[in-house]
Amino acid sequence: MYLHNAADLEGVITFGINPLIEFLDIFEEEFMDRDNPDSRESIFWNEIKGKAFMIRETAKRINTADLIQRKLGKDNPEKS
Repeated sequence: MYLHNAADLEGVITFGINPLIEFLDIFEEEFMDRDNPDSRESIFWNEIKGKAFMIRETAKRINTADLIQRKLGKDNPEKS
């Protein structure tokens, strides 16, 4: 399945963010090891990777909250 077929946040995480983080890890192992950790490139790289992790964690929290809300809605149809 590809990202453009994702129907929910779990699909976005599974087919978008997780592969992105894997590619970032592979790229980092291949090209970023030789860099000075205080260089602009390294700082920028860490920001990109940090944003990807933050997006994944936020999407997981939203997905969990959405699942809980749906479950509560099914259990209490009058409150929906």
